[in-house]
Amino acid sequence: MSALANAGFGTMRSIKTCIQQTSEPRLIKELEEISNRIEGGLSYSEAVRQSKKIFTSFHASMLKAAEASGKLPEILETLAHYEEKEDRLRRQMKAATIYPIFVFIFSLLCMVLLMEFLSPLLVTLNDVLKGELPLPTRVLMRISSAVSNPVFYIALALFIIAIIYLYKYYVSTPMGKLTVDRLKFKIPLYGSLYKKVVIIQVCRIMNTLLVSGVPAVMTMELLGEVSGNFYFKERIMGEVLFRIQEGDSVSSSLRDTEFFPALMVSMISIGEQSGHLPDVILSLSNMYEFDVDIAISNFYATLEPVLIFTMGLITFFILMAAFLPIYQIIGNITN
Repeated sequence: MSALANAGFGTMRSIKTCIQQTSEPRLIKELEEISNRIEGGLSYSEAVRQSKKIFTSFHASMLKAAEASGKLPEILETLAHYEEKEDRLRRQMKAATIYPIFVFIFSLLCMVLLMEFLSPLLVTLNDVLKGELPLPTRVLMRISSAVSNPVFYIALALFIIAIIYLYKYYVSTPMGKLTVDRLKFKIPLYGSLYKKVVIIQVCRIMNTLLVSGVPAVMTMELLGEVSGNFYFKERIMGEVLFRIQEGDSVSSSLRDTEFFPALMVSMISIGEQSGHLPDVILSLSNMYEFDVDIAISNFYATLEPVLIFTMGLITFFILMAAFLPIYQIIGNITN
């Protein structure tokens, strides 16, 4: 859309061209509906606002500002750059989330296979020692017996389904969603990284909206919605929006929440005083983007030793449980 608008294409022609060039069925359907709404008399921004499956209030507000200022090509280009950076950030966060889950599941499968391999040996040792096994071995035998029983997997599957159902039900309530989204900022290792990602989103969106001429109050409303975090939207940005509506400056409103870094608040304050707030926020965005890259690298660097230590601890327990009875038999023979 940005390239077509810069080339001088009109809105309808640009949308129809995108429909012809797009292979994604869901996007084609949404673009066709937008085209029909515009032909029905709605403005570009209002037509996009009603396509909530793909576009957000942020996109609609940007287009509304573009319609008011007559700078549609420039604002579409700004949106394109924003989406490229957001897509990169989403991929980084997805990788940071999937990696520990993959390692945990892989480790779990290895442990199950190891216990299956050792199970016949443990049974033999139990017969030799007539049930007088060390405590770690008895614990391992019980675990191995449970793992080899199909009922265990049925019960485990039912338990996981129940947990997922209860979780979805809990987060569907306002209090549950508020609690879960608040805990995301407090998860060890991941919480600080998640907070930095939210802050960089705030900087990017603020810069994009303010450059496009969107008022500060509307900017604060959109910041909460685009973040995707209910706690941030209601408790953090809700308080910021209230203070700005009461007449406070953006910097003092952000400072009072105690959520945003002091450096960010100080630079925004300088930007307000100098009249160059969008430029200052752009500098903050670039700075925190670099900071997030470092934080993700540190996340991996910290997580890997923790996972290796945990896997080593479990492996040590299994091997200890397997070898203790052998040492006990050797000790009995010696005596």
